[in-house]
Amino acid sequence: MVAPPAAATLRTMPRGTASLAALTRRGAGIAPSIARSTPSALPSSSQRSLHSTALRSSDPYPKDPRQRFTPPSPYVPLEARPLNMPFILPDGSPARVVENDSHDILSVYAAIGGGSKDEIIASFERQKGHKARVSLHGVVQDSRAQSEDIWKLRVGPKAGGDEVRAAWIAVYAFWLRRDPYERLPISIVDSPRLRSYMIATGLGFQPPDSSTEGHLLLDRSAFYQGAGAPLDLSFLRTPEPQGHQDFGVPLASPSFPSILSFTSSQSPAYCTTHPLRPPKPPVGSLLYARYQPSVSSLFQLYHLNAEDPAHFEAYARWQNSDRVNVGWKERGSDEHHLKTLKGVEEDPHKMSFMFAWDGKVAGYAEASWNMEDPMAPFVRSGGGNYIGPWDQGVHMLTGEEWARGRHRFVATTVNLRHFCFLREPRTDVVVSEPRYDLGIVSLHRAYSPVENMGEAELPHKRTNWLRQHKERFYKEAGFWC
Repeated sequence: MVAPPAAATLRTMPRGTASLAALTRRGAGIAPSIARSTPSALPSSSQRSLHSTALRSSDPYPKDPRQRFTPPSPYVPLEARPLNMPFILPDGSPARVVENDSHDILSVYAAIGGGSKDEIIASFERQKGHKARVSLHGVVQDSRAQSEDIWKLRVGPKAGGDEVRAAWIAVYAFWLRRDPYERLPISIVDSPRLRSYMIATGLGFQPPDSSTEGHLLLDRSAFYQGAGAPLDLSFLRTPEPQGHQDFGVPLASPSFPSILSFTSSQSPAYCTTHPLRPPKPPVGSLLYARYQPSVSSLFQLYHLNAEDPAHFEAYARWQNSDRVNVGWKERGSDEHHLKTLKGVEEDPHKMSFMFAWDGKVAGYAEASWNMEDPMAPFVRSGGGNYIGPWDQGVHMLTGEEWARGRHRFVATTVNLRHFCFLREPRTDVVVSEPRYDLGIVSLHRAYSPVENMGEAELPHKRTNWLRQHKERFYKEAGFWC
């Protein structure tokens, strides 16, 4: 610890005005006087360059441009949620889940078999006192392992031949009501077919210590990864690439092969190898849909169509607004906006979206493949910023004022990353790179289970590099919030 300076030294030196030579002449007062006349933490070289104007002024304490705050939690506790909760399936059809006052019976209603009538299709009943282990087998010691009551799943007679579809909707409703849990045990009543379906698709699995034939563990992350989803109920709404919608024959695998490709650019100058990217879906396509319980609305993601007046006019209006222009700096003429959108449409490594709530456009977003993105050379070296061949990145802006707020913000960020992980299962990381001084940085870090990789200089901005790992996303993302 440095000894405090002599009192006389402090009294005779106006704060922040002493030169280094003057301090040197005072001998022992050098270090303490410098400590008093500068901020407590010396800025890095990059920070000094950022605030050079401020440092040249008479104020020795330049303002930190970073917006740091703690936003309120978006989480809605179970007791605050309605017992009778309608929701919308990804295909747009209605469903609802009803929980009794004692929280031990969940009844699931939906229209099955092409009908329009809302009927009970399945139920979960908690078997109080009959418990099963939910902690990770083979890892967690028995002394601290947790167990939960088993829920008995019964698919009703109204499901008819759509037993599998009814079971998936029931599991969806179950996780809408029990999302704080990672795993919960169930038993399936009188249906070996359903048990086989869940095991074969990974929607559920038989724990190693189970001695009961129908006992399974449901895993929440497996459900949101799309396990067992009927094609027409998938959160991913447009799996077919552009120009190849009808092959007339079922395909063995929807995965795009790994084929070596190459990208080079002069602005900025870079070149790299990477996997060949799949063709994009047709513009205007609905790509993703998921109901957001916290705002009772269906989130939809569309491939932006620059020729659609509803898309283009909304995009131009948002970019020309004062609020959006602070972050995006894309204010300009219609010709400028059209050139930007057409450039994204023609770029094989990037896709633009309009996101909507219940069909009303609310904002703009982009997703890109990181390996050939222009920012890659600036962040991939050092600091653990490895970029994998299938990793992706996202950008977003909420254009409409009514679509702002913590619940819709969380939903939008979760759904964009969810879309990225679903469209390419080989993706391990989805990154975000907001400008370092924007308030959205604090929102991302508070509301998303992202890893903060620090700040990095890009040609057009200084960014805060945020990395979302897939495993952590499926465990901690706010699918209900």
